[in-house]
Amino acid sequence: MSSEIGCNRIADKTLASAETEMAVEGLDLDADGAIQMIITLVNPTEEVVFYDIYFNGDREASHYWHGYTVVKDGELTAGSVEGSRFAPLEPGESALTTATLVRGPDGIVRWDAAISRGAPPDVVMLTSGMVWTVPENVTKVEVVAGVEGGIGAGSQLILMNTGSMG
Repeated sequence: MSSEIGCNRIADKTLASAETEMAVEGLDLDADGAIQMIITLVNPTEEVVFYDIYFNGDREASHYWHGYTVVKDGELTAGSVEGSRFAPLEPGESALTTATLVRGPDGIVRWDAAISRGAPPDVVMLTSGMVWTVPENVTKVEVVAGVEGGIGAGSQLILMNTGSMG
Protein backbone atom coordinates (compact mmCIF):
# COMPACT_ATOMS: atom_id res chain seq x y z
CA MET A 1 0.00 0.00 0.00
CA SER A 2 1.28 3.47 -0.84
CA SER A 3 2.24 5.82 1.96
CA GLU A 4 1.48 8.94 -0.08
CA ILE A 5 -0.91 11.30 1.68
CA GLY A 6 -2.48 14.47 0.36
CA CYS A 7 -4.04 15.76 -2.81
CA ASN A 8 -2.33 16.70 -6.04
CA ARG A 9 -4.10 18.71 -8.71
CA ILE A 10 -4.15 16.59 -11.85
CA ALA A 11 -6.47 18.64 -14.08
CA ASP A 12 -8.01 22.08 -14.09
CA LYS A 13 -10.34 23.73 -16.57
CA THR A 14 -11.79 27.25 -16.16
CA LEU A 15 -14.04 28.67 -18.86
CA ALA A 16 -13.30 32.15 -20.20
CA SER A 17 -16.65 32.30 -22.00
CA ALA A 18 -19.93 30.38 -22.08
CA GLU A 19 -19.63 26.86 -23.49
CA THR A 20 -21.81 23.77 -23.80
CA GLU A 21 -19.11 21.33 -22.63
CA MET A 22 -16.22 21.37 -20.19
CA ALA A 23 -13.78 18.42 -20.28
CA VAL A 24 -10.44 17.23 -18.96
CA GLU A 25 -8.42 14.34 -20.39
CA GLY A 26 -5.27 12.43 -19.53
CA LEU A 27 -6.67 11.00 -16.30
CA ASP A 28 -5.89 7.56 -14.87
CA LEU A 29 -8.41 6.57 -12.19
CA ASP A 30 -6.94 3.09 -11.84
CA ALA A 31 -3.48 4.48 -11.06
CA ASP A 32 -4.79 7.27 -8.83
CA GLY A 33 -7.18 5.04 -6.89
CA ALA A 34 -9.58 7.92 -6.27
CA ILE A 35 -10.17 11.31 -7.85
CA GLN A 36 -11.65 14.25 -5.96
CA MET A 37 -13.63 16.67 -8.13
CA ILE A 38 -14.68 20.27 -7.60
CA ILE A 39 -17.17 21.52 -10.17
CA THR A 40 -18.44 25.09 -10.12
CA LEU A 41 -21.18 25.97 -12.59
CA VAL A 42 -23.08 29.09 -13.49
CA ASN A 43 -26.10 29.09 -15.80
CA PRO A 44 -25.78 32.16 -18.07
CA THR A 45 -28.96 31.40 -20.02
CA GLU A 46 -32.59 32.46 -19.63
CA GLU A 47 -33.79 28.88 -19.17
CA VAL A 48 -33.36 25.97 -16.77
CA VAL A 49 -30.26 23.96 -17.70
CA PHE A 50 -29.65 20.32 -16.76
CA TYR A 51 -26.05 19.10 -16.54
CA ASP A 52 -24.66 15.62 -17.18
CA ILE A 53 -21.29 14.11 -16.36
CA TYR A 54 -19.75 11.59 -18.75
CA PHE A 55 -16.67 9.40 -18.61
CA ASN A 56 -14.40 8.60 -21.59
CA GLY A 57 -16.86 10.17 -24.05
CA ASP A 58 -19.54 7.56 -23.23
CA ARG A 59 -22.88 9.36 -23.60
CA GLU A 60 -25.08 6.25 -23.56
CA ALA A 61 -27.68 6.90 -20.81
CA SER A 62 -28.12 3.19 -20.07
CA HIS A 63 -24.46 3.00 -18.96
CA TYR A 64 -25.16 5.31 -15.99
CA TRP A 65 -27.49 4.97 -13.03
CA HIS A 66 -27.84 7.28 -10.08
CA GLY A 67 -29.71 7.77 -6.87
CA TYR A 68 -30.33 11.24 -5.50
CA THR A 69 -31.80 13.25 -2.67
CA VAL A 70 -32.94 16.87 -2.86
CA VAL A 71 -33.66 19.16 0.08
CA LYS A 72 -35.59 22.27 -0.97
CA ASP A 73 -37.81 24.48 1.18
CA GLY A 74 -37.50 21.98 4.01
CA GLU A 75 -38.88 19.16 1.86
CA LEU A 76 -36.92 16.01 1.06
CA THR A 77 -37.35 14.10 -2.18
CA ALA A 78 -35.38 11.10 -3.37
CA GLY A 79 -35.26 8.69 -6.26
CA SER A 80 -33.11 6.75 -8.65
CA VAL A 81 -32.96 7.08 -12.41
CA GLU A 82 -31.05 5.88 -15.43
CA GLY A 83 -28.66 8.47 -16.81
CA SER A 84 -25.84 10.79 -15.83
CA ARG A 85 -27.71 14.00 -14.98
CA PHE A 86 -26.41 15.47 -11.73
CA ALA A 87 -27.59 19.08 -11.43
CA PRO A 88 -30.31 21.42 -12.70
CA LEU A 89 -29.78 25.19 -12.51
CA GLU A 90 -32.31 28.00 -12.83
CA PRO A 91 -31.45 31.01 -15.05
CA GLY A 92 -28.53 32.92 -13.53
CA GLU A 93 -28.10 30.37 -10.75
CA SER A 94 -24.74 28.94 -9.70
CA ALA A 95 -23.74 25.69 -7.98
CA LEU A 96 -20.86 23.95 -6.28
CA THR A 97 -20.38 20.20 -6.64
CA THR A 98 -17.81 18.25 -4.66
CA ALA A 99 -17.48 14.62 -5.67
CA THR A 100 -15.33 11.55 -5.22
CA LEU A 101 -14.78 9.17 -8.12
CA VAL A 102 -13.50 5.67 -7.31
CA ARG A 103 -13.63 2.13 -8.66
CA GLY A 104 -15.51 0.12 -6.05
CA PRO A 105 -14.47 -3.33 -4.84
CA ASP A 106 -16.94 -4.78 -7.36
CA GLY A 107 -15.02 -3.14 -10.24
CA ILE A 108 -17.75 -0.57 -10.94
CA VAL A 109 -16.82 3.13 -11.16
CA ARG A 110 -18.75 5.07 -8.52
CA TRP A 111 -19.37 8.78 -7.98
CA ASP A 112 -20.59 10.26 -4.70
CA ALA A 113 -21.38 13.97 -4.80
CA ALA A 114 -22.77 16.82 -2.74
CA ILE A 115 -24.24 19.75 -4.68
CA SER A 116 -25.40 23.11 -3.35
CA ARG A 117 -27.12 25.65 -5.54
CA GLY A 118 -29.13 28.83 -5.27
CA ALA A 119 -28.86 31.91 -3.10
CA PRO A 120 -30.46 32.69 0.26
CA PRO A 121 -33.17 32.06 1.11
CA ASP A 122 -33.54 29.54 -1.73
CA VAL A 123 -30.48 27.34 -1.15
CA VAL A 124 -31.01 23.77 -2.40
CA MET A 125 -28.88 20.79 -1.32
CA LEU A 126 -28.60 17.68 -3.50
CA THR A 127 -26.70 14.44 -3.08
CA SER A 128 -25.93 12.08 -5.91
CA GLY A 129 -24.57 8.55 -5.93
CA MET A 130 -23.91 7.31 -9.45
CA VAL A 131 -22.39 4.25 -11.11
CA TRP A 132 -20.89 3.88 -14.57
CA THR A 133 -21.41 0.31 -15.71
CA VAL A 134 -18.65 0.19 -18.34
CA PRO A 135 -15.61 -1.66 -16.91
CA GLU A 136 -12.97 0.80 -18.15
CA ASN A 137 -10.37 3.03 -16.56
CA VAL A 138 -11.60 6.65 -16.45
CA THR A 139 -9.28 8.79 -18.58
CA LYS A 140 -11.65 11.64 -19.47
CA VAL A 141 -14.37 13.53 -17.57
CA GLU A 142 -16.91 15.76 -19.34
CA VAL A 143 -19.56 18.09 -17.93
CA VAL A 144 -22.19 18.80 -20.58
CA ALA A 145 -25.03 21.33 -20.49
CA GLY A 146 -28.40 20.42 -21.96
CA VAL A 147 -28.65 23.90 -23.50
CA GLU A 148 -26.21 25.48 -25.96
CA GLY A 149 -23.84 27.80 -24.05
CA GLY A 150 -25.28 26.62 -20.73
CA ILE A 151 -21.96 26.56 -18.83
CA GLY A 152 -21.04 30.15 -18.01
CA ALA A 153 -17.71 31.97 -17.91
CA GLY A 154 -15.81 31.29 -14.71
CA SER A 155 -17.21 27.76 -14.35
CA GLN A 156 -14.51 25.30 -13.27
CA LEU A 157 -13.69 21.60 -13.34
CA ILE A 158 -10.85 20.79 -10.93
CA LEU A 159 -9.64 17.22 -10.36
CA MET A 160 -7.20 16.02 -7.71
CA ASN A 161 -5.84 12.60 -6.93
CA THR A 162 -5.99 11.63 -3.30
CA GLY A 163 -2.96 9.35 -3.26
CA SER A 164 -2.86 5.76 -4.40
CA MET A 165 -5.38 3.45 -2.76
CA GLY A 166 -3.56 0.34 -3.92
